[in-house]
Amino acid sequence: MPVVESKKRLRRQYHDDDEEEEEEKGRPTAQGLVGILQIVTGLSSSSAGPYLITPISPPISQLILEIGVGLCLFSPTGRYLVTRVDNAPGTLWVWRAGLRFSLISILTHTSGPVLSAAWDPQSTARLALCIGTDVVFMWTPQGCVAVEVSLSHFYPPPYYY
Repeated sequence: MPVVESKKRLRRQYHDDDEEEEEEKGRPTAQGLVGILQIVTGLSSSSAGPYLITPISPPISQLILEIGVGLCLFSPTGRYLVTRVDNAPGTLWVWRAGLRFSLISILTHTSGPVLSAAWDPQSTARLALCIGTDVVFMWTPQGCVAVEVSLSHFYPPPYYY
């Protein structure tokens, strides 16, 4: 019972009990995010409307289902967290970490799955991600930018093949 009392005391310290009950009723579960979170509406002032996140259904013949969080990276400062769910590999969720995690951005790529993502160790909040093309996408809380990388420097001329 002392543990229950200390949890109640912490809740009162950080949150009003009435707000807590209202938020818990409307809060989706982790299981619900996979099935329910398919249409995302304005998370920032620059968003143009609803976006469709298409989950990928694994083949029935596949014995081990790949459903769950496939990527989970904290920023160097620990202020941000990026996650990717395996049945929506082209979508990254960016969360603000703290006492409560809040979703601040959803990055969706329709041209392919996100193959790699990494936080910039020199920045407080810069994320680089790639989808297997010659473009590197950079995200910050202020917005996104796509940088084209010339791959011709990494491959020998065609007459070597």
